[in-house]
Amino acid sequence: MGYFYVKSGLGTRTSGGSKTQESGAFGSAGLEAADVYVDIGTALADASPPVAGDFICCSDVHAAAFGAHELITVPSGVIIISVDDTSADTYKAGADEHNTSGNYQVGGVAGGNVRIEGVTLEAEDNMRFTVSGAVYNLKDCQLGAAIYGTASSSYYTEASVDGVTINIRESVLRASEHASSSIVRIRLGVLINVYGGSIYNNTTGPGFLCALDGNGGGTLNCYGVDLTNLASGASIMDATAAASEDVNLINLYDCKMPASWALGEEPTSAGSIITLENCDDGNDRSVRARRDIFGQFLTDGSVYDNAADTVEGQDFSLNVLTSAKAASQAPFRFSLGKVRADFSSAKDIVVQLAHDSLGAGTGSRFENDEAWIEAHIPNSGDPGFSIETTGLANSLAAAVGTYNTASSATWTKGGKTLGVAEEITLTTAGTGGEGWAEVFICFGKASIGADDLFVSHDVGVS
Repeated sequence: MGYFYVKSGLGTRTSGGSKTQESGAFGSAGLEAADVYVDIGTALADASPPVAGDFICCSDVHAAAFGAHELITVPSGVIIISVDDTSADTYKAGADEHNTSGNYQVGGVAGGNVRIEGVTLEAEDNMRFTVSGAVYNLKDCQLGAAIYGTASSSYYTEASVDGVTINIRESVLRASEHASSSIVRIRLGVLINVYGGSIYNNTTGPGFLCALDGNGGGTLNCYGVDLTNLASGASIMDATAAASEDVNLINLYDCKMPASWALGEEPTSAGSIITLENCDDGNDRSVRARRDIFGQFLTDGSVYDNAADTVEGQDFSLNVLTSAKAASQAPFRFSLGKVRADFSSAKDIVVQLAHDSLGAGTGSRFENDEAWIEAHIPNSGDPGFSIETTGLANSLAAAVGTYNTASSATWTKGGKTLGVAEEITLTTAGTGGEGWAEVFICFGKASIGADDLFVSHDVGVS
């Protein structure tokens, strides 16, 4: 295990390989100019460069600025870490490397792993990770694109090659001062996992969390990230440059949302999906949402079933919209959660709806090619499940207009025009086992507009 020390304005070392660990202040014995490199790239370029298990220790006041593209090629297993300028064996975040023209790029080894801790890495253009199959692990860092120079809105933190994984923990993500800028861009099959941390508090922007690109798609997972510094009215997804053949997945779990936000425009591909679970919008409720090519739903706190939709003092339902592409053979479909029961005997699974007289059936209720539920019923004694549904048995079957029944549920309507309350009941076959059944609701009716349809988030079973 060797150590390479870095501090701008001090270091003159260019060769000599690793040192033993030092504990003093930069500039003191053992950490004088001849012992210290001027920047990370110079340490990596040593004729006896760092190898797996070695540390590159940057003073927390290290601040290296480059006038053009900067590429650091980091061997697998090398750790780049910020340390206290006065005590080089103590961790302290703050080291900074950035360029005022071009990209800042972190390379590596295909199939290798890179760890960077406590370092700010920012670029005038893109903040890029550049080796296929590499895994980049960053903790307590600040990452930013389009921060210097022209600060264009078309630059991102992103991968520049296929098959990159970027894990970002307890860090700050930054984009330019543009309302149309995005924090990250997913492309080339990248997987970006963000655990905790926050968005930098810009004066304006960014207006988007994640941009798509017509080049292979990718996945962004955010776990417990504070997104409140996105611009007011920000969208989760910017699909402007997306391609119809790409798969793009954006998943937010337990995140703090800005005061005003949107999911973004309709995706261009069936494989592009936004999902929010248990997020917090500051309105004392758990926010769920989904958007795909067939529709979207969002938590709504102004409309709810008075009897069923109060959970730990939270009143809300799910406001559902469908796109022009929704159809009985290609519905907008999403999970309402799981219910537990002994399904060895018949059970009724019930979902409540309220809407603006949208259905073609009796009493303007939905026919069962317009709205239906599916349940994954646990098998008796064996792994897996069977699917039971209130929907059409097959595409030749005629829709049933009296399938769904009028509901006696009383809804708080929040000023919306909701003339119909109905319930969908699935009576199970009674051939399953005891356990959890996941319940999905499906809408095959196209072009249901905003504020016209609400679904209770509470699923009944008896």
